[in-house]
This record gives sequence, structure tokens and C-alpha cells, in this order.
Amino acid sequence: MDTPTPTPTPTRTRHALRALANGTRRADTERVVEEATATLESVETAARFLADGGEARLAAAVAQAVREGDRETVRRGRRALATLRAFSAALAGDSLESHPQ
Repeated sequence: MDTPTPTPTPTRTRHALRALANGTRRADTERVVEEATATLESVETAARFLADGGEARLAAAVAQAVREGDRETVRRGRRALATLRAFSAALAGDSLESHPQ
């Protein structure tokens, strides 16, 4: 299943140009969020993402996006993180109430 390419926006273009100019890890941040979002399509890929330390990588990517002021990536990353955390809690047999979002 192909992941849709993000629509270029002035913010994304600005971040990409800034990353090229100063060598920031913007591309990595976006890549992790995209990877996490794509895993939500399948229980198997979501479980593999979590088992490979994806939750920590995604949380770090969201934090980086917050620092960069990339609201769209923050929004998408937080949504994926909440879904993956709920999935992880369900796998562990925990209720969602014991894992605040």
C-alpha cells in the first residue's frame, strides 16, 4: 500500500529549505511521522513498529516538530502516537483510562 506524498505547503517548503541550509534533522522528523502514520493501516505493521522502538522515535520526532514549529507534523505525529499508545495498551490488556493521551 503506497503512502500518499504530503502536499507541499509554504511551511513544509520553508522547513525543507531551512534543513538544507543548516543541516537540521527535519527530514528525519517527517520520515518518522510518515512511517508511524503508515503503520496504522495494519495491526502487523503497527506491532512491528512498536516492537522496534517506534513509540520512542515517534515521541522524539513530535518533540522535534514542536521545536521547529511544524504544526501539521505535530498534529499528525500526536494523532499517530495516541493511536499507537492505545494499541499498545490494548495488547498489554490495559484499559485506555490507565494510559492518558
